[in-house]
Formats: sequence, structure tokens, C-alpha cells
Amino acid sequence: MSVFLVDYENVTSAGLAGIDKLTERDTVYIFYTQSAASLSFDAHRNIMASGAEIKYISVTSGAKNALDFQLASFLGYLTAVSNERKFYIVSADNGYLAVKSFWEKTMGLGDMEIKLIPNIRYIFRQTVIDPAMLPGKEAVIPKEIIPVSEAAILPEASVSESKPTTLSAEEKVEKGVSNSKPVSKSRKPGEADTEDDLLSPEAVRIMGIFSAEGIGNDAGRAIIDLAKASSDKQHFYTGMTKKFGMEEGLRFYKALRPEYANIRKLSKKAVSSIHN
Repeated sequence: MSVFLVDYENVTSAGLAGIDKLTERDTVYIFYTQSAASLSFDAHRNIMASGAEIKYISVTSGAKNALDFQLASFLGYLTAVSNERKFYIVSADNGYLAVKSFWEKTMGLGDMEIKLIPNIRYIFRQTVIDPAMLPGKEAVIPKEIIPVSEAAILPEASVSESKPTTLSAEEKVEKGVSNSKPVSKSRKPGEADTEDDLLSPEAVRIMGIFSAEGIGNDAGRAIIDLAKASSDKQHFYTGMTKKFGMEEGLRFYKALRPEYANIRKLSKKAVSSIHN
């Protein structure tokens, strides 16, 4: 039997994916706040199909991180009164890793297992989150978690090194190739292209990633807005998973993470060009 503590404010309905596969031997505690108190229809159906015992815990305090503190406190309570020794914290907040370390290492509870997972379905893939999975200063998300198509790994193309090609416009975007053709702009006959008329190599790579990942115009604009509004990669990652759900947000984040700084630097002209 396993116990799941869901940080619903962090993962929302996406974190409940896989709950329908649990049995009557499992227990799920869903911690939620008034700002995160709605379910998708899919999540509702999965809950109804689950054999697990499901309990809802409303966090009423409006203080910052109130849910995190109450969930961590409740976990400590369960370790003392419950016979269960396997606990899963469902969240993408790597701050919970300190809770895991405290109980397993500091308190020496070697018979107890605490794991951090992004959604319930991950336990059926026999994959759990460790510190290396989550975004941070030197964090790396392993390839085996969410495979990325090879098309997303684009060459460091530059305008000056590009050779003439007969590829279609769509193929150029997919391969990250630029022939130094101007973005649509009215110009007098014989007037030379200016640097502003051309897509930068960074913009070309971003276009290629969007194409490879199936990111349409609306999603692309949202991603660019999230990157520009974020304070760091952790903030960007959190915004992506909230906007697109855990799995798709993580996939997009991993593909675009190397271009994070370049996305933030995109000019209005480049953003417009990407979505033309």
C-alpha cells in the first residue's frame, strides 16, 4: 500500500493522472487552496474510477507556502501514526526534497521511503523525480524521462555560414537553415537587405524547435511571454507546467531550455517573424 500527498496548487489536474490505476490498498490526500480548487473532467472521471481512498484537505490560510508547510507537517504526522512506509509527494516543487532528506537521512528512518513524483502515473513507469530532474542552477532533466525528437536538436547555424538551398520554407524552419532572405518588408527596388530584415540564428533555432515540438502560434506566443515574464529557469519551468500540464510542459521546457536566454532577448520584430 502507498500513500500519496498531492500538492494540487502546484500540479493541478495533471498531477492526478494515473489515479484511476490505484487500488483500495492506496490512500490519496489532495491538498488544495481556494485559488486551485477546480478539477478537469478527465481528472474527475479518473478519481471516480479509482479504487483508492481519496481524502481532500482544504488549506485555508492565505500565507505564502501555507500548503507546502501543512503537507510537510502532515507527512511527519503520518510517519508517526501510520503503519505505511511508502509515501509519494506529488509535486514539481523540489523544496520537498529537503523533507525527504530530513526523514530518510537526518532521522535515520531507513525502513521508510519518500519519493517526489510529478504525477501519480509516474509510479507505473517505475520512474521518480530526483534533484537532477528539476530545473535549477545545474539541474539536468534525464533523457529517459521525456524523450525529445532528434529534430529538436538543431545545429548552431549562422547566417554567414548558410549555403544556398532549394529546401522549402517549412523544411528550412525544421532544419534551422537560413538563406539570409528578408522578412517581409516594403523596400525600394535595389535597396540592400539590412541586418534588421534577417532572422537571427537564435530565432531560426527557436522556430525549428517550435516546429519539431508541434508548438503552434498561440502556444508559441504563450511560451515567449512566459519566458520574458519569468525571473529564472525555475520560474519559467513552473509557468510552463501550469500552462500546458505536467508532461507537455516538461517536454516543451526541456526542448527550449537551451534557448531560454535567447527567447528572453527576442525583439518584437523577431517574435512577429517567428509567428508569421
